[in-house]
Amino acid sequence: QYREPLNNQYTAASFSLNKYGFNQALNDSLLNSTNPRPLALYIYDDQSLATDIFNQLVLHSESISAYLKEQFILWKWSLTQENYHEFLTIVATDAGEEVAAVIDSLPSEVYPLLICLVFDRGEIKVKSVIHGTMSDREALPLLLQARDTFVAAFELPDTSGLRMRNISTEN
Repeated sequence: QYREPLNNQYTAASFSLNKYGFNQALNDSLLNSTNPRPLALYIYDDQSLATDIFNQLVLHSESISAYLKEQFILWKWSLTQENYHEFLTIVATDAGEEVAAVIDSLPSEVYPLLICLVFDRGEIKVKSVIHGTMSDREALPLLLQARDTFVAAFELPDTSGLRMRNISTEN
């Protein structure tokens, strides 16, 4: 949960927030058969001033919060030294070692993180990483790019210009 001033100021209703486990968040987003959406992982330290600043200036900016609510499922994890390995294990088990390795490679100085997951050739992949040091103007294009990549994976190719030939079913 967010620290006190933000807890009262912003509610989970601002986002399509998945309050359950990571596996359920994947099922509700990337694996949802009726309304699939990319998954945004919000990894933060609720005792950090950087988290408060990121929440106020980026995560809860009008453009970012509206776009996240409409186009993504948001899943959050309050990271501590004690639960770091638990978090990586959960991600590796449910999303794959590659996703966990990307998260593990990021230095703590760039936290909080907003990590956008998409499907790419049948695998869950990290499409973009928004660092806590970025502005909302830097973050929004990364969210747009992640969403565009996600949508493109579900589109059928345009075959209107291809010549079709007759196929006979006779032997």
